[in-house]
Amino acid sequence: PTVNGWDLTGVITLYSIVAAGVGLGMAICGNSGRLAEIIASGSLDYYLVLPADPLVHTLVSASSIPSWGDLAFGL
Repeated sequence: PTVNGWDLTGVITLYSIVAAGVGLGMAICGNSGRLAEIIASGSLDYYLVLPADPLVHTLVSASSIPSWGDLAFGL
């Protein structure tokens, strides 16, 4: 029933909070998981010539579709 003070409701609540946080972060900054690939392939040059902050623009230029499901589950 409980493990070190954690019951099933507490574990599910914690899991949903974490899933919502990760889902929101990856929905907004979808390229964060591909940043190394973007740099290695030379695609970062496109973002470097733009007047906006290159890191922010690179991260928010894509969205991860599965992360929307994580966000919905967390909510």
